[in-house]
Amino acid sequence: MGRRLHALKGNLSSLFKGKGVLDLCNNDQQSHTNSSTFRKQKRKLILPTDVLIEIFSHLEDDYKTLQSCVLVNRVWCDNSVPSLWAQPFLDLTPSTIIDVYLTCLTEPEKNYLIDNDIIGVPNRRRVPAFDYVSFLRHLSMGNLFSIVQRWTDRTQTKYSVSPKRF
Repeated sequence: MGRRLHALKGNLSSLFKGKGVLDLCNNDQQSHTNSSTFRKQKRKLILPTDVLIEIFSHLEDDYKTLQSCVLVNRVWCDNSVPSLWAQPFLDLTPSTIIDVYLTCLTEPEKNYLIDNDIIGVPNRRRVPAFDYVSFLRHLSMGNLFSIVQRWTDRTQTKYSVSPKRF
């Protein structure tokens, strides 16, 4: 992971060098003799959105790094979530991912599943921050089946309907 990020940093440095967008090569803080001089020279470095998207697209198979990128700030979150959720079924992810996708359903779709005893009553307070379904680009049917099976096993007892007594 470290080598990939270092190589990406080098590519970005050469791409933007001299353009005033960012200077990734000049990280030498030892050249500043005192903190007030450093504060005066310190600039806010902002990467353009299209550059962030390009970076995150190169990290699509590195879930751990993308999850860290989501936590940086709102701009990074908004731009890294699509890459993070592009192929969520590539590996055997936790079955809770099904719960996330269920929150993205419309009310009529949820009601249909509940009325037909396909799912139990979900937590209706949760509103997803993103439309995760729209980010899906790759689907492994075998892994999807396995995850749905684990989700079914986990939720079967949670939402089991007791027989109605007359």
